[in-house]
Amino acid sequence: MPRVILLILLAVVSASSVADYDWGAVNQGLQFYSLLEAEKAAQQALKIYIIVAIIVGLINLALCFAVAGFAKKRGYSYLGFFLLSFFFSVIIGFIVALLMPANASMTEQAQHQSGDRRKCPFCAEWVASEAKICKHCQRDLPVIVPSAQVERDVQSAVTAQAERETQAAARAQAIKSEPLSELQIKHIKQAVLFVFFTIIAIFGYNAFENKKIVEREQQAKAARVTAIGSNMIRIPGKNYEMGKYEVTQGEWRAVMGNNPSHFIICGDACPVERVSWNDAQEFIEKLNNETGKQYRLPTEAEWEYACYGGSKTEYCGGNDVDSVAWYDKNSGDKTYPAGQKQANGYGLYDMSGNVWEWQSDCYDGDCAVRVLRGGSWNSGPLGARAAIRDGVEPAIRHFIIGFRLARMLP
Repeated sequence: MPRVILLILLAVVSASSVADYDWGAVNQGLQFYSLLEAEKAAQQALKIYIIVAIIVGLINLALCFAVAGFAKKRGYSYLGFFLLSFFFSVIIGFIVALLMPANASMTEQAQHQSGDRRKCPFCAEWVASEAKICKHCQRDLPVIVPSAQVERDVQSAVTAQAERETQAAARAQAIKSEPLSELQIKHIKQAVLFVFFTIIAIFGYNAFENKKIVEREQQAKAARVTAIGSNMIRIPGKNYEMGKYEVTQGEWRAVMGNNPSHFIICGDACPVERVSWNDAQEFIEKLNNETGKQYRLPTEAEWEYACYGGSKTEYCGGNDVDSVAWYDKNSGDKTYPAGQKQANGYGLYDMSGNVWEWQSDCYDGDCAVRVLRGGSWNSGPLGARAAIRDGVEPAIRHFIIGFRLARMLP
């Protein structure tokens, strides 16, 4: 809720800042138009500037929200990027305002539109006094025969117009020669205050948000680590328990803070792979330190006994490979989330297929090679059989190799 409120306030500030800049431009333009008594032009300019102010404000806000949304999808702070994008957009607006102290084109346009004119008696549009044909309705205009009084009035009007133009030119020159106008000083003050409070808001909010993120991550990590113990199943008739599933990517990340898996897109529920025997030992050591328990890799004998699940079958859990294992004929060359195939008699999943599983034993007495059991998504029906064993060097990492936990019971 605080974030939502803050975003609403920022949106209001953004709109008001942009509107203030645009209304400043409107007022500045109207000063020139009023000096030249070009009421119609001033009204048109006012309408245009109001429309421009609204459009610019909406575009500014839309861009700020778009940048923030784009950043959020990539894991960055939504509010932080909103503030940064809004900050730069307003600063650019202030720079533009400072580079345009006076709009000379307004003065020239007003001077052009305020010359001697008269109204067409047919269409009531303004035309030049000396015009013979109305440029609007294309009718012949009546010829004006000046009398002495008319000539005096015209001369008086010309003199007054000349004085107004002189005053307008002097005012425009004065504005151009002024080091800073009141409007510019106002914008500079706003810019300084905005920069100051924006920097404070960004650093303050990010510090607060980062603290909350760290706390949430620590709580989530503790919960995930604790959950590992809830997936252990006691093997009937034995004094040890084994993991219900192979160690998953989510469990590995909770303990190690990274994910080495090749099939990372599979998700946290999929088995971690591309981990060596040595990596598994490091994971177990950290897990034991965090939980105070004594997890380990199973021995080959423990794994094989648990695999059969109380009955001698071709695969771990049955004789039908498709029902109990992900292997080369049904895997599509990738791993799958744990627990989607049929469990064996002890409630253990994926003992056959998905990924090979490290054992604690040396291979036939050679500790330069460690035992692998269970086959993988890349194995054929023969390689996924319960009796099949293999071995590789303990430093090998491969996307067909993972592991399962075991723990002695008191």
